[in-house]
Amino acid sequence: MPFPRYEQPSSYRPAPVNLSQVFLNVAQEELVNLLAENEHNVWAKERIKHGWTYGAQQVYVLCCAYCTGHALLGRSLLVKLRSNPVLF
Repeated sequence: MPFPRYEQPSSYRPAPVNLSQVFLNVAQEELVNLLAENEHNVWAKERIKHGWTYGAQQVYVLCCAYCTGHALLGRSLLVKLRSNPVLF
């Protein structure tokens, strides 16, 4: 029996909370940005520890365009990652 795309064979079904009506003040936005940068640095450090390197495109198995400094990712990518943090 095929499963819907959002449900896994283990019966896990993601149920994200709708946060579209949540608004943050400037200090909270800054905290979110600092937490995002830290999370990226933790993620990148793990990848680099396992032999990954920076590459403009994900062509090779251990080459990832996101293995660079958070500030170098570019605004459009950061916006995309913020709206869908599980792109990779």
